[in-house]
Amino acid sequence: MTAPVQNNFLERTRHAKKVMVLDLGFLGDTVHLLPALWMVRQAYPRAELHVGVAAHVAAFIECVPWADRVWGYPRFPKHASLKENLDFVRRMRRERFDVLINLNGSDRSSWLTFFSGARERLGGHRRVAIRFSGGTGLLKPSHIRFRLNRFTCRIAGAWKKLDFR
Repeated sequence: MTAPVQNNFLERTRHAKKVMVLDLGFLGDTVHLLPALWMVRQAYPRAELHVGVAAHVAAFIECVPWADRVWGYPRFPKHASLKENLDFVRRMRRERFDVLINLNGSDRSSWLTFFSGARERLGGHRRVAIRFSGGTGLLKPSHIRFRLNRFTCRIAGAWKKLDFR
């Protein structure tokens, strides 16, 4: 039953001009983000690909040739202040993203996804709504990350052999 939803997402967003992938994890999470970014690039070859990561690992992603722009989010050693969060959201909304894919699943990234203004959003915001409405059966962020990474690979046809040319 989930396959049609995933196919519909790709069909709805295939002609996106601006895509942001948001993952506010630490260095290990960012390293694991690379194959997912490649798959997103394959799924949206004509789109401008923005990547939002923790500021202290942003330089690592700037070396990735298939990412067009890197956004550093202040996370370490101290989380972003309310003003910094509002500025980040304002900048995202100004970009008018067609697609935002949240691979992190944390509360902070979920709120950023929710307020991003992106036309199509994948991941994050439903979890925040469930958590703050007192719902139960909440998935752990690692489970959400695994499922979203699998989805990212599916939308790009990644079940085939990876080709990093």
